[in-house]
Amino acid sequence: MAPARKTRANLENNGNLTSNFPKVLQDMQDSYAQQINKEKDKIKSRVPEVVMTATDIVYKAVIDNLPAELLDMKYGEFMNQMNGMSFSAGKPNDTLTVIEDLRNKVNNGDATPGEISKYRELKKLFK
Repeated sequence: MAPARKTRANLENNGNLTSNFPKVLQDMQDSYAQQINKEKDKIKSRVPEVVMTATDIVYKAVIDNLPAELLDMKYGEFMNQMNGMSFSAGKPNDTLTVIEDLRNKVNNGDATPGEISKYRELKKLFK
């Protein structure tokens, strides 16, 4: 059997396919990019809803179970009542005070073995 003759019409059809292929791929990529962007927008629109729901859950867990007298109490009165409690509030976010207290315990000999090892680790970090 003789090989098929390559006619001008066949070459033009193949040329069209070759020249359209990059355009088809680009169209597909654009279509998928649009779908991905739509999904991203859906997810982004749900984030505030999730945050609000989580905030409500935490608020209810913390605030709703407190007695009304505590919620209406002035801060000074609250602190006066807490002075007799067995916990110390300390200074919020005062890392240096915590480190200083740990150092004082170690230097005075009042620290536990665990506190001593923590203090040694801190000393290594600060060197």
